[in-house]
Amino acid sequence: MKIYISSITSAVQLLTNQTNQLVEALTTQGTSNFEVVDGDTTYNVTLAVGIGGPTPPPVSVVPYGVNVHYGQGSGHADYTTDTIPHAIDLITSMKYNFVRADVTTDDFGEPQNPSWLPFFEAALEANLGIFAVISVTAAGSKAPASGKAGDWSQDEYDQLYKDGFKKGAAFMVRHADKISWVELGNELDVIDDKMKLRSGSGTGEPDAPSGSPLRWTSTYNGDTVLWNMDYYGAYFHFIKGLYNGIKYFSPNTKVGMNYAYIHYGLFMRFYDDMIALNNGAKFDFISLHWYNSDEYSTDTSHNASADAVVMEGEAIDRLRMKFIESGRTDIAGISETGFYKNRSNPDNLTDSEFREKIYGEYWNQSEFFFEYELFNEIKQRAGDDDENSLGLIDPDAEDSDIVDAIMARTPFPRTPVTYGQPRIDPCIAWKLLHPRQCPRADDSCF
Repeated sequence: MKIYISSITSAVQLLTNQTNQLVEALTTQGTSNFEVVDGDTTYNVTLAVGIGGPTPPPVSVVPYGVNVHYGQGSGHADYTTDTIPHAIDLITSMKYNFVRADVTTDDFGEPQNPSWLPFFEAALEANLGIFAVISVTAAGSKAPASGKAGDWSQDEYDQLYKDGFKKGAAFMVRHADKISWVELGNELDVIDDKMKLRSGSGTGEPDAPSGSPLRWTSTYNGDTVLWNMDYYGAYFHFIKGLYNGIKYFSPNTKVGMNYAYIHYGLFMRFYDDMIALNNGAKFDFISLHWYNSDEYSTDTSHNASADAVVMEGEAIDRLRMKFIESGRTDIAGISETGFYKNRSNPDNLTDSEFREKIYGEYWNQSEFFFEYELFNEIKQRAGDDDENSLGLIDPDAEDSDIVDAIMARTPFPRTPVTYGQPRIDPCIAWKLLHPRQCPRADDSCF
């Protein structure tokens, strides 16, 4: 069958109702081949649908796990197919019930790393849930056709939406009902050159968009914030498409985003825009990446208090205040935590001791919790002494003091923290009482 894509509407038809043939293929076990024509490009698509087999933990299970890279790129030097049995044995021995995995795909949601499928199948056989991370960098791969920064046309926005929808829907079709959590993007605030924070604290939320086509600017209540919003419109429409594509085929899958340190300003904008510009849809969760350099820092931005706030023990409280208690989402947790040996360590803790401190502080506050990462990336990050020792164990090792400490934990039954009524954000209250009294013209007082 040959299928043509000519608009957002027909992209939906492609994945839902092409004379019922495609729907039948998606619900019948076996393999179906299609030619998909998108403009001048023709793709040969094979859909293999398997019925039954192992199922992941139910949605009610609180994810407790570790990060792996079996789906990253087109291959990973330390997370190779031959290490999968060892990885699964380690993961289950540490009582983890989930794995968080970045899954690099093509435009049609097909994973590009040959180790992904065997790991995915092995994880399901071990009754492990999958917390998948899908890249959104395709949104920043092209500049506006106008050549002017931030000057996207509505046609360009529509195409980005369609590309995101196609990728998200196809990814979920390929994985049927086997993936229950998905993160869109990874640390856009510090990794992605088109989106990352230029300087400053990153706590100021840029203003809502205006105009037609929509335009976003780097301002907050008339003051400058330190986010470059030139590509934001492209990313938002691509991410909106991804979200809708995932939800179309898997409405119960939880979808959210993540950020590092206290860079929540940009993501408050993403979450507000999703509600305002996607028929009231909300991201299901927000996740934080929290390392020793974050735990031992001080926030002087006045975004949580008129005074500086020592961040030790404050990670989840800040997430709740900015995202849950404000009504932006309903679930908050930590999707990466680990120990950089060359960064802040005022208590002279070992890697294992720091991880136990973070686990003790945040596990019962979090609604998911993931260590970073299973293996030290000895080969992949050779020469990077800060990044190649973030794992719990070397890929070829049988044991480590970190693994032993994690095995000794009793994560379940869990004792979740009971929270009271939502608070009024003290930042907003302080700002109202002190208009235009910021000492700097950036996001330090928002």
